[in-house]
Amino acid sequence: MKYLILCFKVPYSYEKSKIASIYSSIQGEKSHNNNSENPIYQRDPYSIDDNGFTHGVAKIFLKNYKNKLVQAIIPSGCELIEKHTSFKWPYDFSRFVIVNKPQLGGAEHCTFITSEKVDYIPEETAFILGNSRPQIDYVDLTNGYAGECCFIYKVLKYEINIFGSSLIEPIVAIFYKKIYKTNYVNMIKCKDQWENYTEEEAENMKTGVTVVQIAQIDDE
Repeated sequence: MKYLILCFKVPYSYEKSKIASIYSSIQGEKSHNNNSENPIYQRDPYSIDDNGFTHGVAKIFLKNYKNKLVQAIIPSGCELIEKHTSFKWPYDFSRFVIVNKPQLGGAEHCTFITSEKVDYIPEETAFILGNSRPQIDYVDLTNGYAGECCFIYKVLKYEINIFGSSLIEPIVAIFYKKIYKTNYVNMIKCKDQWENYTEEEAENMKTGVTVVQIAQIDDE
């Protein structure tokens, strides 16, 4: 089984003028829901690092493999986008679970958690990463396996309008996953995976917000 991953890059200037205001609008909501101890609220999901990346805007799917549920921390960015804009994700996010546990792999990336030991995850399993960089910080907290995205299988253009703006440059990529019996994963830098992008596309991938959408597709 393959999974189609749509990585949307929102230009840095657009992020500053639009998305930051969306985040600020839910400050009161955070206090009302008493989420101060929830790890996904411990860091502004729209904070910008020295490289211009905006962290936390990503969706991670649940994978039920051989009756073993693989859970994932879900940063709050996509919920905010759906709530405060007209954009709707074409996926049933009611199946998603937010795991209230610290992100051991790094605050700026998605950290995968398994509810029980997972002995094996198929190679053709895609995981979505913050910043659209093919890397995974930490997969297992219960003696299972960590993994590493090994290469970009395919890159396509896909026209989707988000925020009603033509500034968005959608990039579609199908990632494959190799599984290794180790706790931590070697990072793979973006530039090492950009051979399938044009020079302009690769440059555009360096800044802005990453919005991730997931859709299951059939094997070809």
